[in-house]
Amino acid sequence: MKVEITGQVGPSLLSDGVGTQPFRQGRLGEAIVQQLHGRYYELAKRGSLFIVSTPAAGVTVPIYTNAAQQFVIYNPVSSGIDIVLKRVWVGYVSGTMVAGHMCYAGSVGQGAPGTITQANVQNARLVTNLSTASGAGNKGNYYSPGSPATALVAANYLRPMGNSQVAQAAVGTNSPWVQMDDVEGGIIVPPQGILVVASNVAAASVSAIAALVEEVPV
Repeated sequence: MKVEITGQVGPSLLSDGVGTQPFRQGRLGEAIVQQLHGRYYELAKRGSLFIVSTPAAGVTVPIYTNAAQQFVIYNPVSSGIDIVLKRVWVGYVSGTMVAGHMCYAGSVGQGAPGTITQANVQNARLVTNLSTASGAGNKGNYYSPGSPATALVAANYLRPMGNSQVAQAAVGTNSPWVQMDDVEGGIIVPPQGILVVASNVAAASVSAIAALVEEVPV
């Protein structure tokens, strides 16, 4: 059945309580939308947005091919959801950096990781205490540390994060910084998929890693 949706090109000046109005269009026929309450409000309000992180004291960041990883996202086969990355942060804690960059690596068809410690998991709507499993309402598994059932290799490298490391001693003087990567749904971890946030080299520095993820029904 054909459904016709009408719009109006250009702005409308409306008062509260006004009934149904045409949606706003641009001069090329596109729908004009605007955020209300912030980009992630709806997801957070509905309880499908989660903040996952390593301990605040940080972890020694390994190379992404290391058998033991410090920040692991694993989607169980029976979860019924996709895990969608929104943003990832890396906060420097200590240690001497080496030239290189933080990166993502992933694989599919993975069995459940072994040698696991649950990461901190918090519902973005701050209605549940910090979780060690699924107490925040999450269906995905988040580990710090965790060991992929099948260790990742060179072919599992996805891409760098937005910022690179510099070769600098911990006592060096520099402006404060945090690495933040706006993934915006550009990486999806399906059931039996695994994703790690690590380094392209053996970094040896200590950092706290956190991610904002959405769990979307498959």
